[in-house]
Amino acid sequence: MTEYNLFVYGTLKAGCHNSHLLPKDAPRREGIMLGRMYSNVTYPFVTLKRDYVFEHGSRDLGEDQSWAERLAPEIAKGVDFVKEGLRVVFGEVVTLAQPERVIPALDRLEGYLQGRRYGMEDLYVRVLTGARIKGQGGVQPVWTYVANLHNPMVLKRCAPESALPEGYWPTDRE
Repeated sequence: MTEYNLFVYGTLKAGCHNSHLLPKDAPRREGIMLGRMYSNVTYPFVTLKRDYVFEHGSRDLGEDQSWAERLAPEIAKGVDFVKEGLRVVFGEVVTLAQPERVIPALDRLEGYLQGRRYGMEDLYVRVLTGARIKGQGGVQPVWTYVANLHNPMVLKRCAPESALPEGYWPTDRE
């Protein structure tokens, strides 16, 4: 399997309380993706426009990565940072050499238990989108966890009054 790029923006970022769940030797680079961030006090939610969700994650990480590779040209053309302006989320892109050792635990942490057929009880959904990665040109495919707006509790937490318009989750918020 090729390397798996995971965009993290909250408690999985370096220095945050869940960062230990990612391999210490995994490269981390600054990145931004289009989206809107919301605060749930102890952790953030991010929402994306449907146009920027290219695939949903499954339990078959090899298949997921095949989708990322096949859709890379479409993602590079289809994610328009200029058109969207300042609706960005700041985070880190963590490159996982062995995602099969990490992603199942992260799926459990993020409450993403259903695979492609996510249900109302899931808090987050793992999706393929595009991000700009510091030091690389253009838009690159990345996997990330976004709010499951089919869950009524999550939908309530993503109300306008809980929006973080700056798109940044500080490490000292923990």
